[in-house]
Amino acid sequence: MNDNYNISVSGSINNSAIQQGSINSNQSISQHTNFDYDKILAVLLEINKATTSAKFFQEFGSNAEETKILIDKAIILVREKQEPEKITPLMTKLKTLAANVSSGIIANLMYTMLGKLL
Repeated sequence: MNDNYNISVSGSINNSAIQQGSINSNQSISQHTNFDYDKILAVLLEINKATTSAKFFQEFGSNAEETKILIDKAIILVREKQEPEKITPLMTKLKTLAANVSSGIIANLMYTMLGKLL
């Protein structure tokens, strides 16, 4: 017996699997993405240069030290070519920290550069 089913989806279903009418079967998802470690490292190193300036500490205020630690951690993970799932959340957190700066050249550049990678 051959059954046909229609499914309508509105929006993204990334990382989703739909399996119906299959008893005792397995399904796996393979996802292939190009995670450009070299490009990400170049951006992080460029951002890292700014963390030694007084302007960086002025812009990021009480979040400056946390931001610096996250940048350093992200650089290490990228150099070790760790899984993107470990690196992307750090970059997202850095972008959020930059977005929360009310105004500033360093924060704005950091937000823009990270936004192009995410």
